[in-house]
Amino acid sequence: MTEAAWEVPDPVATLDLCAVRAILTHDDGDPILVLHDTDVAIRLEPGSGEGGGWEQQSALGAERVASTLLAYAAEVRRRAGMSPSPDILPAVDVQARGVGSTFG
Repeated sequence: MTEAAWEVPDPVATLDLCAVRAILTHDDGDPILVLHDTDVAIRLEPGSGEGGGWEQQSALGAERVASTLLAYAAEVRRRAGMSPSPDILPAVDVQARGVGSTFG
């Protein structure tokens, strides 16, 4: 099924991109990404991997999200009259589960 054929449910939350932060952490050894602003937190985690291993399916899902976010950022920059972003990786907080320290 193509993405265009997917039914998209109504959003249940809104994140303020001016305040959004991303934390990469782990739960029982699995990578977890938490996106949060001052009011809402959303947890992105590996799924069960229908039709294949969860690692491959989760990697593809993460890549879809990442590429769509980059396209969104480029559109916002264009509308704001900003130059294209330099080719750098954004800062991400990496948190060790149970240790409580944040790296990044």
